[in-house]
Amino acid sequence: MEKKDLAILFVNKVQNDIAIDTKHIALYMAILFKCINAQKEKIVVDRSELMRLSKISSTATYYRKMAILNHYGYIGYYPSQANDMPTTVELKQL
Repeated sequence: MEKKDLAILFVNKVQNDIAIDTKHIALYMAILFKCINAQKEKIVVDRSELMRLSKISSTATYYRKMAILNHYGYIGYYPSQANDMPTTVELKQL
């Protein structure tokens, strides 16, 4: 599926989802931006870069928003359990 189509589907879906707020939307769009640039569905992410792109200043907020996007099936979030392993994120088909 084209990334622009995924963006349209995401916006249409979150309109009626009361669990999703503006920070979730900004974070999803930052992930989408990174996926478009990498030309991949699954990417290695840098927390500080996603926080900067999505204008999130608190790490607690970042982790909470990522967990919610993952829980509701918008993304696949695979956090690193070790410092030497990267965290990966994938966009789910909506």
